[in-house]
Amino acid sequence: MSTDAAGVPVYDPIPHEEQLLRLNFSSEHVQNGVVIPNAIAVEDLKRRGYSLDREYLADIQTIQKRAETQSIKQPEGREEPYLSRFGCGPVCREVDDDGACTC
Repeated sequence: MSTDAAGVPVYDPIPHEEQLLRLNFSSEHVQNGVVIPNAIAVEDLKRRGYSLDREYLADIQTIQKRAETQSIKQPEGREEPYLSRFGCGPVCREVDDDGACTC
């Protein structure tokens, strides 16, 4: 990561093969151990995007605290946290010529 002239962080594109993490909850996102296809409302995706953590930067204590906080905000539907792991490419499906995610 670098910064621009104003000191604002500038992030490099995420490599296509980089692993990402997504915090999901049973029963809101996960049913019978499987992430449901409509786990995230399309309106939420349009408005806020898809919340992910880059695995190599992720701190498990921070993710655990986030799970606790989100469970308290909406206890019904967020009974048990799950952490999903997947490659960047399938998330955005938009890559540059070098294979880096452009989203």
